[in-house]
Amino acid sequence: MAANGWLVTAISRQLIGFIWVYNLIWFLVVDMVKVRLYHYYDKLETGQKCWQTWLHKPLDAFDGLHHK
Repeated sequence: MAANGWLVTAISRQLIGFIWVYNLIWFLVVDMVKVRLYHYYDKLETGQKCWQTWLHKPLDAFDGLHHK
């Protein structure tokens, strides 16, 4: 419709292609942000701890007792 000028002012096919690519890129960016927010709020809702809380904990079975 936009290329032929039906109900709107006609625009070039190159501009139509640019608009499609622009919209697809922003669709992906917004979708990635949405998915990250869903994961964040799901963790809050289920009471899971964020990965930073266990980042500095020792990995051994004795919880670092042999270092004290």
